[in-house]
Amino acid sequence: MSRISAVGWAGWIAIVLCCCTPTTESTSLQSDLERAQAKWNEKVEGHDYAYVMQRSSFAGAPILAPVKIEVKNGEVVSMNYLHTGASVPKEYERHFLWTVPDLFEHVQEKLDEDADRLEVAYHPLWGYPILIHVRSPEGQFDKYRVIQVLMLNPGPGR
Repeated sequence: MSRISAVGWAGWIAIVLCCCTPTTESTSLQSDLERAQAKWNEKVEGHDYAYVMQRSSFAGAPILAPVKIEVKNGEVVSMNYLHTGASVPKEYERHFLWTVPDLFEHVQEKLDEDADRLEVAYHPLWGYPILIHVRSPEGQFDKYRVIQVLMLNPGPGR
């Protein structure tokens, strides 16, 4: 391999690593969170909405199935598995009993805890988190967790 092509490959690798590595600096994540919360508060907060939550972790299958969550007056009023319509059993409710402000709070908690890895993506128009990826410190049972918010319906007239 010639010197030029070796330098070329090294440059491409550096670009790929730089551009594809998620930002993990807490100041950037904190400012992203604050901007997203402001967007959500301006456009949707206080209105009824429904969304689908998909979780991934080392936990069992009942926690991994997509769940439709309905929120009215700031409270979760129903949680049903998307594909069957069945209600989420009581023993699994804690995994899905989240409003969008609860998702923001979860991100803030992970920022405050200084998780090993935290990646968050927000909806560009409404501001709610569409992806939360957390890797907690070694030794925790469920150290890897991904929460995705899919198909949020911000309510009538929105």
